[in-house]
Amino acid sequence: QIRMKMHPDKCINLDDNATNANGARLVIWDCQEQKEEDNKEDEKHRKPHPEMLWHLKDQGDSDPEDDKVMIAQPKKVTCHTAVEGEKCWTEVNWAMTVGITNHPDWYPDLTNISSEELFQAAVYKHNATRCPLPCNPHVEKSKAKKEAEKKEKEKEK
Repeated sequence: QIRMKMHPDKCINLDDNATNANGARLVIWDCQEQKEEDNKEDEKHRKPHPEMLWHLKDQGDSDPEDDKVMIAQPKKVTCHTAVEGEKCWTEVNWAMTVGITNHPDWYPDLTNISSEELFQAAVYKHNATRCPLPCNPHVEKSKAKKEAEKKEKEKEK
């Protein structure tokens, strides 16, 4: 059995059979949101949130029964801008060519000249399993659209 120490804002449900990767049973410990409830009732079980990773850390001042405490920490988010051939790129391309036209309400802050990165950020926001966060989501226009505008201006000269 491993006790889990959590930040008060990260109090989440674990089911009765929650275990870590080594098969040790997880129980709630020091979860601010649950303290009063736990005093009145048996231990509350909470389900893991997908944005959390569980890390074992040595805690000398923890419960004497355990010398390890599970500490919930936010998953480190890494960025990756989609490239052609990746599933994410296909999702972004669909959003830019079909989605924005057929479902503009899905992309309220985007237009047909928004960048691939902004569309990828929208796909990520809607479903983070489809695409990672792009590395530069604040690019306003796609490279291709910038080049097309540049060529158009050159033609006007």
